[in-house]
Amino acid sequence: MIEGVGPIRARSLMEHFGDAPKILAASKSELMRVRNIGDEVAAAIANWEKTIDLAGELRRISDYGCHVLISTDEDYPPLLREIYDPPLVLYVKGTLTAKDRNGVALVGSRQTTHYGIETARKLSYQLAYIGVTVVSGRTFAPLRSARYR
Repeated sequence: MIEGVGPIRARSLMEHFGDAPKILAASKSELMRVRNIGDEVAAAIANWEKTIDLAGELRRISDYGCHVLISTDEDYPPLLREIYDPPLVLYVKGTLTAKDRNGVALVGSRQTTHYGIETARKLSYQLAYIGVTVVSGRTFAPLRSARYR
């Protein structure tokens, strides 16, 4: 959620600091000691509270009936840990069970059409209805609009 911090930089920060609270508490000068973290990114991280409504994001997660998993959580899918660049954070709606080890992932376009959104929605609903685990790569941000749920 911090401008300029993607998966590569996030991993570098995690390796250096150990956990997210230590990253967010770090000073700009401490952050700049991390590989691939320059002045602008260090400033964005050091000032994260000015740009990110963490309480609001946590409330939205709860309002959608979701919870968050990170790779060190026991419930984080083991096969997902094995891929080259596993997600740092998963937003999970419902609970993960053994049958969820296999599922269908819906991957879309960054510039999705209305038809594409509706088709993906119908397909994922029908698959979930018959018991297939449906995984979406969509970030949580678009869910802030009531249009998507």
